[in-house]
Amino acid sequence: MMLAGEYLAELGSGSRVMLVFSDMSEELPAGVERELDPGEFHNVRVAAVHVKRLRDDTADPTHYRERLAGWEERVTRAGAAEWRTFLDPRLLPAYLEEVRG
Repeated sequence: MMLAGEYLAELGSGSRVMLVFSDMSEELPAGVERELDPGEFHNVRVAAVHVKRLRDDTADPTHYRERLAGWEERVTRAGAAEWRTFLDPRLLPAYLEEVRG
């Protein structure tokens, strides 16, 4: 996501949307941390699409909701203009048309 944010900033396009296809679970080696800088996603709309539910999420859906809420907090703190989640990827074309302006 950090590299995608840098790429979008470098492009200088009028509309910046980052689509994330992931389970949104960080699997970093022990002792490694990644922090998004404030402003890293300035004017970027971040949309997590069809986020895969993990085994723990099935047992307790609170895990899934907390993971998404945590990412929402992180990307908005990094300056994202928006955080959205889409369970149905068929909704993407309408969303992308909406934000294109």
